[in-house]
Amino acid sequence: MLETMSLQQKLKSISSIREQLDLNIKWYSDVKEYILKSFLNGEHILLEWYPGNGKTELANVFAHNIWADIKRIQGTNDLLPQDIIWYIWADGNFKKWPIFCNILVVDEINRIPAKSLSWLVSAMAEKVIINDKWEKLKLPDFFMVIATQNPNDNSGIYELPEAIKDRFWVKVFIDKEIGLLKEVYLMKQWLKKGENDDIISDKILDNIEYIFDQLDPRFTNIDLIKQNIQVWPSIRSWLQYIEFIKTSAYLDGRQLVTVEDLFWDIQAVFRDKLQLNPDIHGDKTKIDEILEDFVNIIRKKINKK
Repeated sequence: MLETMSLQQKLKSISSIREQLDLNIKWYSDVKEYILKSFLNGEHILLEWYPGNGKTELANVFAHNIWADIKRIQGTNDLLPQDIIWYIWADGNFKKWPIFCNILVVDEINRIPAKSLSWLVSAMAEKVIINDKWEKLKLPDFFMVIATQNPNDNSGIYELPEAIKDRFWVKVFIDKEIGLLKEVYLMKQWLKKGENDDIISDKILDNIEYIFDQLDPRFTNIDLIKQNIQVWPSIRSWLQYIEFIKTSAYLDGRQLVTVEDLFWDIQAVFRDKLQLNPDIHGDKTKIDEILEDFVNIIRKKINKK
């Protein structure tokens, strides 16, 4: 369908696409608009924020809602050009690599070495690849890259070369929004089971969202976190935390998560997810101390609510 759609036809479909996006993803309104604009122009888009904050989820939901053939590549430090663009003969059959699609989601693009990126740049620009016999193979008429990258202060990443930066129509920073964690959790529950989870109440989810904000130095009103923490847990980490406390309730023979469940496992879940400010001297023991004090503070705050 995308292969033959004109700009006018895309414009006519935008309202239904936007409706589906809003139904499935209730956050990142500005980012969704940039993706739609890139789609209308047939251009590539780069999304940046820390790991585990919904970048890939957003790209996947968008691709599925425009009836696109979507493929995904996970960026790693040892990714080879043939992992992205080449094809192979397998048992006499022609097998195309991920790049032969309408929408290619390149996850953590700034972990990919420059040599491999150069082949991707060529494909993005010319919509063709060259095989080992120097034959040109055409990509689909509609070909769009939605790439995600981590900020430069993450470990194991490269600064993207100017040549590939120039291939992206727009670069969008994804930041946390109020109520984001609860929306992501409820969406994932609905996608998995078609209904909300009855072991965890709406009030408990609101308390988890409150803890989520208070452990983030950008939103907290707790000086302990503001003064000591530079990198905070991702949404993915918090979703794991929610599943962990639900499991604890099940193991205790209970069918409902209680407020006290929220405090017991914070240290175990998040001690490897936090980073101290550069001017704070300490190790994992220091983080454990901070988390222990944080739990005592947050327990008092929630019990007063």
